[in-house]
Amino acid sequence: MPDIVKYRLSSAFITQDDSNEFEWTATVLNINKSHSENLQKTCKALYDYSEFIARIRQNMKDKKDMPLLDAENEAVDYAIEHNFLEGFFKEEKAKIMNSILTQIDKEKYDRTRRYEGYEEKAIEDALILIRDFNATPEVAAEKMGAPLDKVLEALQPPTQPAESL
Repeated sequence: MPDIVKYRLSSAFITQDDSNEFEWTATVLNINKSHSENLQKTCKALYDYSEFIARIRQNMKDKKDMPLLDAENEAVDYAIEHNFLEGFFKEEKAKIMNSILTQIDKEKYDRTRRYEGYEEKAIEDALILIRDFNATPEVAAEKMGAPLDKVLEALQPPTQPAESL
């Protein structure tokens, strides 16, 4: 991405609007290492943060077997050693690492939820193939990428409580 990108609200409109009544803009600055160098030269905190993130990325690239948490921990230690953000990393290491762990857990949770949603939709689609197109459960599950056991389970009639019988 370039050093500076300007996004315009009107770019998201389906129909072209030339009135400029709805024009909002957002300017995005690329603060990755080797970008916006003049800005980083004038703002040490931004430079330190950029170097910290670059260190994590470099650890992940150079040491492919290094777990993400270890790459981040090494980068925090590097930031402490080089006094990034005027000692912030040293004072806040426990909070930073906890925040990183929380973010990793949230991302894993979000991925799991997306997968579960995908799986539920695949099962629903497999049931439609079975019902509307007389596909076998095996074929429907395969075509929709749904687990066969869950498709078979969904085909079972709901059980009624004993007292209602």
